[in-house]
Amino acid sequence: MTMNLKPASIQQSVYHSSHHPHLDVRTTLDSLQPYATHMHDCMSLGVVTSGKTRLKFAHSECLLQAGEGVLIAPEQAHSCNPVDNTLRSYHMFYIDTSWVLQALDAAEDAAIHIHNPVIRDSAIISDLTRLAEAIAQGRGFPEAGKLLSHLLAHRCSVRGHPKRLWQDGVADQTIFAAAREAGMGREGFIRHVKREVGMTPGAYRQCLRLAKARQLLRHGTDLAVTALESGFADQSHLHRMCVKYLAATPKQLKPR
Repeated sequence: MTMNLKPASIQQSVYHSSHHPHLDVRTTLDSLQPYATHMHDCMSLGVVTSGKTRLKFAHSECLLQAGEGVLIAPEQAHSCNPVDNTLRSYHMFYIDTSWVLQALDAAEDAAIHIHNPVIRDSAIISDLTRLAEAIAQGRGFPEAGKLLSHLLAHRCSVRGHPKRLWQDGVADQTIFAAAREAGMGREGFIRHVKREVGMTPGAYRQCLRLAKARQLLRHGTDLAVTALESGFADQSHLHRMCVKYLAATPKQLKPR
């Protein structure tokens, strides 16, 4: 079997739903493309449709196979990579954080904690697969709100959002300047951030930039403009970071 090793050759698309505007769905088929440790600014919900994937969080990992899924909280560091160099296919749902907090009847600044992330209920997986197919076909799915609300209510809780005094500095300054502003040395600052969020300040900053890029792409912004407005040096830099952290090209991440 010929393996698709180049991201641009992988069959994958992102679909935005006018029927469910809080929800985007990414469908990826037969991919070996790995992810560097990353996070999203929204709730992520993955469903494996074929093959296997290894999910790693900061302090734990698990093996997911076809017919299983996982919930990942906003800003939770993770990676989902191939197992034994075999292809895997999956749907990824990106659910707007404000909608999730409203569904959980939580404050706007609350942090979401997932206490039961792995989904092995075949009925739920079947419904999620039908939801992904409906959105890809431009159709509404009347049970979507009830399905997602039920899933969140039984697997999530909320707590006060941690105050990260270094966060704005990491987004806007060099790592050295952010460390100095936080009153730390560079190496100590890197260890502190990695302990708090599960990734280095540099990786965290790239993920913040990619979150902004995805929002711009969602609104039809040109790739070159998206790169510059998101803080990347140029379109090539955006492309490299998308492939590294999101296992897709910017063009593939532009919703249909």
